Amino acid sequence: MGRFRERTKIVRVDTPLDELERIGRAHLDRDVAALRIECAKFAPGKTLQQCMSQMNAHKPAESTPDAARRQLTGLRQFLVDKDIVSIPGTEEAKVGESPPYMRWNFAYISRDDVGPGLGNGDPETHIGQLSNALLRNVRFLAAIGLHTKGMTIAEVERLFVEEGYQDMATGKQQAARGTFDPEYLDDTMGKLMIVAMRSEWEKTHGGRAGWKAFHDQFLTYGGPPTPMVRRAMLGNAGPLFGEAVKESK
Repeated sequence: MGRFRERTKIVRVDTPLDELERIGRAHLDRDVAALRIECAKFAPGKTLQQCMSQMNAHKPAESTPDAARRQLTGLRQFLVDKDIVSIPGTEEAKVGESPPYMRWNFAYISRDDVGPGLGNGDPETHIGQLSNALLRNVRFLAAIGLHTKGMTIAEVERLFVEEGYQDMATGKQQAARGTFDPEYLDDTMGKLMIVAMRSEWEKTHGGRAGWKAFHDQFLTYGGPPTPMVRRAMLGNAGPLFGEAVKESK
């Protein structure tokens, strides 16, 4: 619990743990509701777990790193076409296999949200996005549960499988990671704070038309704690997490 509290102090988040847990639970429930809608299109009549298994069974013909490299051009063009953020140069991210000593996690440098647009409304693409989001939603709850609420590893494994709709192997791996990495709640916590910031920004910058300016300015600050960036951009406008649970797209 000490390390967890120290981490929230470093990132300048002073929201009570019970409130953080409520926010995380609400966000998880919202994404599960979205998953139900997409699975009804993609795998009608099947359970959510069966729907996720069907989506995960669709593998690229090439290796996973090769498939990810192939996606980069399309992803970059998506950012340009949707006018989401300025891209300052022509450099592209390099994709490769993790070195053996880092293979206790399935991927790194991954910050997926579940926004629309990408894939032209294809339900399988959206289910893939939701799968990544649900994994991180459960990490958020697992970090709090393991380090401040007395949850057991077995309970966390079930949480990943039964409410995050991950397979059993992923549930075991992620639960084990949570025992020594309470900071793996950062993906969802940071996302919710940034989306709350953007919601406040929209009110005075033309709604959706102001997104690109928001993203560009946000990125100019580098990597300080998000609440510090919030004060620089918005002053004290709005709560730290705002309406992020309701509208994170």
